[in-house]
Amino acid sequence: MQQTFDFSAKTQNFIRQIETGKISDNAKKILVFIYDNPGTTIFTMRNRMNMVHQSLTASISQIMDDGRIYINGIQEHQGNKYSKLFVETDERQIAKNQNARRMERFQKWLNQMDEFSDLTEYIKMKLAELHV
Repeated sequence: MQQTFDFSAKTQNFIRQIETGKISDNAKKILVFIYDNPGTTIFTMRNRMNMVHQSLTASISQIMDDGRIYINGIQEHQGNKYSKLFVETDERQIAKNQNARRMERFQKWLNQMDEFSDLTEYIKMKLAELHV
């Protein structure tokens, strides 16, 4: 008898994306690698998977945006610090990871806006004009 699972809509969509090829082969390989090697780092993955650093980090960033992997801890190697990566399977935690990632990105955006304080004042002025 085949076992059935009651997946959330997000998980069903994620599985469908994998099955239809909408999730890149790199993302699939990365997910499997992290699942098989909990706590692995980008340094280890780059060396063992023979992937270009930019492709690896771009794929990891997308998977993190999806909430499917998370960081828990740091490992040092040759004076550099690397995040330890883990796969998340719990649907509620995946949703929390997605929200935390959005908030992290939003905070980075806000921090970058500090560099454009003169632009911020201009935007406020233009917004005030629209309301008059």
